Amino acid sequence: MACHEARLTTFADWSLPEVLVKTVKHFVPGFFAALVAVSDPRDPTRVVYPIEEELFVGILAFMVRVKARRNIKYTLHTPAFIKNVLTMLRVAFPESKALLPAPEDELLHGDTLDYLLSKLNWRLLHALRTSIVRALLRKRCLEGFRLRGCYKIAIDGTRCWLFRTRHCKRCLTRTKDGVTIYYHSVLEAKLVAGGMALSLATEFMENEGKPLEKQDCELKALDRLAAQLKLDFPHLPIVLLLDGEFACERVFRLCEDNGWKQLITFREGRMPAVFAEYEALLDRAPLQRSMAWVTTQCRQTYRWANDVDCNGRAIHVLECVEETFNKGGTVAERRRFVHISGWRVDEKNVRVFSREDVSGGLLRIKGSTRKRTMATNWSMPIPKTTRR
Repeated sequence: MACHEARLTTFADWSLPEVLVKTVKHFVPGFFAALVAVSDPRDPTRVVYPIEEELFVGILAFMVRVKARRNIKYTLHTPAFIKNVLTMLRVAFPESKALLPAPEDELLHGDTLDYLLSKLNWRLLHALRTSIVRALLRKRCLEGFRLRGCYKIAIDGTRCWLFRTRHCKRCLTRTKDGVTIYYHSVLEAKLVAGGMALSLATEFMENEGKPLEKQDCELKALDRLAAQLKLDFPHLPIVLLLDGEFACERVFRLCEDNGWKQLITFREGRMPAVFAEYEALLDRAPLQRSMAWVTTQCRQTYRWANDVDCNGRAIHVLECVEETFNKGGTVAERRRFVHISGWRVDEKNVRVFSREDVSGGLLRIKGSTRKRTMATNWSMPIPKTTRR
């Protein structure tokens, strides 16, 4: 009892910055050591801020949702924030020779951080990100968010930069009404865990710099991203949450080869013959139906069909028809969500699969929007051909 009270007293004596650092050390013990181990590409005779401290401030800027790199100076440059940064650095890096800021009333400029990231090998930060997720998985912190034993990974593409003239030889292009735009896009994989979306892998879509019949796209980028995921997490049970563009034989084969499951949004125009067969099977199986009232004015009707033929492959399809009623009892709005499942569907799991794919899609969109906003305003550690 006395030891318990002593621990509570010690915890109460900690400041919030100290609690943050100690929490990171608890869940990811090697995190700060990994920051120190990152190879510094800068001229050592001109370094003012150690690399681990610059990276830590950059991470803090994301945590407090600084929308642009320059706001490190204009928003975070306050005595209170500087004091908290110093506290965290002393706890995180007790053996560091220099403590940021230097001098005491100065915080590093956003351009200083940008210079470091422009020189840094992005693979080092990718390895750091992977080590964090592995630590969380090893401690079973994400165990409760699995679906039928699989970790939910949402994958979607987003456009990062848009230009009216060619930015570089690797730009993707799109022409409409005689106007050509040039842009860079990225495919992002995020581990969905409740209200969190943890980044796992990033793959840029880039042309090879020579005339091509077909540009790089999300499907091609998925092959490269899947190879990276398998390399980083070879034994992780995974279910992919994907949008309608990925509903094709190529993705089914990729999931089968890697031993992954999938939940994919199924649009009628993507595989019309398969979709038509699915609807025909629904008419032959009227008992494969379930209904639930979400609220007094919202009804959800679930239907499903297993072993739908898709080029000789049996796939499982489910749908949720959501109807919203007005006060007069008539239907005010009707929405239909159709998904392809990597598992056989029945009355016990149809609601779970439909809910997971819809909520996963919302998180995927949320993650893509945040990725686009941050990537537009920050110079990220990406290949120079795609830097702004």
